[in-house]
Amino acid sequence: MSVLFSCREYPDPTVVATIGKRSISVDEFKSRYALTPYFAQFPDNDKQSRQLYLASLIGEKLLAQSGRQHGLAKRPRFKALARQFEKEAMLEALLNDVFSDITVAAGELKVAMNDARRTLDVQELVFESRAYADSARRKIADSVDSGIWGELGTAYTISWGQSEPVVEKVLWRLQAGDVSQPVEFKDAFYLFRVEKERAQPFPAGSGASFFEKQVRKKLMARKKKLAYRRFFKSVMAGKQTKVPAEKLAFVAEQIEKTFAIASKNDAAGEGMRPVQMSDNQYDLARAALQARLREMLVTFDDGSQWTLADFLWKLRFGPYPLNFANKGAFRSSLRNMAIIMMEHEYLAQEAARRGFQSSDYVRAETAMWMDSYLADQMRLEAVRSREVEAHDESMPGLSTRRKGGQDTISLLDEYLAQAVSTVGIKVNQVLLDTLMLKHLNMAVVKTHFPGRPVAPAVLPFDKLPRYMGRIFAEMAR
Repeated sequence: MSVLFSCREYPDPTVVATIGKRSISVDEFKSRYALTPYFAQFPDNDKQSRQLYLASLIGEKLLAQSGRQHGLAKRPRFKALARQFEKEAMLEALLNDVFSDITVAAGELKVAMNDARRTLDVQELVFESRAYADSARRKIADSVDSGIWGELGTAYTISWGQSEPVVEKVLWRLQAGDVSQPVEFKDAFYLFRVEKERAQPFPAGSGASFFEKQVRKKLMARKKKLAYRRFFKSVMAGKQTKVPAEKLAFVAEQIEKTFAIASKNDAAGEGMRPVQMSDNQYDLARAALQARLREMLVTFDDGSQWTLADFLWKLRFGPYPLNFANKGAFRSSLRNMAIIMMEHEYLAQEAARRGFQSSDYVRAETAMWMDSYLADQMRLEAVRSREVEAHDESMPGLSTRRKGGQDTISLLDEYLAQAVSTVGIKVNQVLLDTLMLKHLNMAVVKTHFPGRPVAPAVLPFDKLPRYMGRIFAEMAR
């Protein structure tokens, strides 16, 4: 099949290119460019930068299509990931709908901008009941027990946006020397006293505009956080989930032994960042729990259940990073990820009830992540298969060396250069030339999915001379 690059009568102005039955939307093109670190070294709106990036993205779609043809999409691992990608997209679509009417009014933005210029030195007291908090406040007001701040209080410095909204709402209405009324938060009652405050100068010129954007962003994030809590509370109304504590503890204990995780008080791993369970760790954990994998671990309100095997499977393929620094950090992260995992299950059920699985957003988001994964797997398959073919002398001209650097790259280069001619490709050149790209120069992760980037990074193919030559030659026609 010939390769077609056309800008005449392009069927969809929201699509940058089509590769066989797959397409690259404007949204995918922009977001993945912005979040792929490699392309930060190139000028954002240079024609050659756009073409280099598009060629790499087309290469991904070619590999993904080849992966489907080779049966990679039928493998259990891919099916598990596809379900997870769809589930995450459904949750995002649901929450986008929940957040759709959230706005920031001019008045509240003005108040927030003034608050954001105040830094407070705060003293805090914590009580287990409102009665104790009220009693302590009366004594403080009567100067009977004013020394309590030094004896039992905690002191810290805080800037606007660093605390919970319910706490901040109280703190930022206090003046120096004021003591708050008892504030209820997470099953405890707090008294706050502002010892002193420092005002930051209001930025001038372009700095003022940036400052306003940052404050607006924080306000929106706060509103979404509160809206999420209210929404999830409504979804969970009347529902109960059963998780036997002893079984979760058993899972933790077996993994700790298998991975030789340091003792609870061992500080050797302090600072270690949470990471997703690897394939090797998953296999070891399954082996350690083999005798009890079929036991039920979680029972949901509708009667559905997860076995220990299901739980491990979701830990492996979901965005649920664990902290292996020491036993204390590990158990804490395992418990937190289990809670988030179950929250996601209930939200996915609600999303399915509302039909979001059929939405354009969910389909496009799922396809993007599936293509990225398939392409990466097919890249490895292509190199391995070509190495064998070269060894068998059925591919004259290819290197027979198995490993390393340029030889591996040349194998992939040859594979992709040939793949270009196997599928029809159309590029909307007019749209490509007018798109404004902006690299963020930072990692951005999804708010409700720990560690999951907003979009998969694109593997650059500018080190593949044959493939890039074929693509650029066609673009120049």
